[in-house]
Amino acid sequence: MNREAKGWSEVAVSNRESWTMHEVARRWVGIGMAVFGVFAAAICSAVPPEQRVAVLEFHDAADLKAREIGYLTNIVRDIARESLPASQFVVLTGENITELLPPGRNLADCVGDCAVQTGRLLQVNWVITGEVTSIEGEYRVAISLFATDSGNLVANGRTGGRQLLDMEKPLENEARRLLAAVPVRRDSEGGGSALLPRMGWSAPEDML
Repeated sequence: MNREAKGWSEVAVSNRESWTMHEVARRWVGIGMAVFGVFAAAICSAVPPEQRVAVLEFHDAADLKAREIGYLTNIVRDIARESLPASQFVVLTGENITELLPPGRNLADCVGDCAVQTGRLLQVNWVITGEVTSIEGEYRVAISLFATDSGNLVANGRTGGRQLLDMEKPLENEARRLLAAVPVRRDSEGGGSALLPRMGWSAPEDML
């Protein structure tokens, strides 16, 4: 083999080795990206819900028993769990709230600005408060929804009845109407997402 042919042979071998190494590197990069994608998907699926909601113990202005106030509070708490997507929201239990707050803080007397401050202590995005009163032999329940970031009253509502059990269904409906004011993320067809208010909520006349 003459010197020129030998040179071309060496160049061909060198090019082939270079191409082989490039192909191996490309395949390893592909494998790495695939593995990263799997881990990223797993991490995303494990991300906790984005927003937290606290329903504070209702204020009792009707001389009810503690278990009766707890019953009315839990009606709204249960509706919050039912109405808000679990993938986006966590609704704190009464036990969660008690554990997270400083000892001695009385939530039953916490309304308005106090409710917003309590929500910030709990590190929640939304706070719902309630007050039970008795007027001329009938019970009245007023509930309010606050956004803790702005401190604004977002929505409120009222219902009532002669007996506590008479208020169960009306209070459930009022809680659903109240929670419809909370924006929920809807995934779009293009893969993006947007926060959209849900239908079904309108401001009471005293908020207009």
